[in-house]
Amino acid sequence: MLHLCTWIGAYTLINMPKVFEDESQSRYCFYLSKTLREAVNLAREKTNYTSPISTLIRDLLIEYVKENDVSLRDVKQFGVSKYRQLQQEKFLVDEQNRSLRSELSRTRHDYENLQANLNNMISQGRIV
Repeated sequence: MLHLCTWIGAYTLINMPKVFEDESQSRYCFYLSKTLREAVNLAREKTNYTSPISTLIRDLLIEYVKENDVSLRDVKQFGVSKYRQLQQEKFLVDEQNRSLRSELSRTRHDYENLQANLNNMISQGRIV
């Protein structure tokens, strides 16, 4: 496990979990970027680590929690709150999308009516 962590650490440490120092921010930030996923896959390949990635991430998270004196409850709560926040953002974006589609439909309808009126006026000779 340590050898595997060394490979991952050698490949990238940029996106590993970190504790925020500013109390106004969320306490923990976990982000598995494409680069880190590549590092994990490369490390698994080089060290013949056969367990699933989820097991590796769990083990790394447990080590991180022990090293940084945080509770798994804090980590879980952060994940739950982040998930809820993303659900709310998705709902708002969906509502905005629905509203914009409705407005676009009304605008398209108004344009078609104006076009029909213009064609009528041209055909009646009121506009040359």
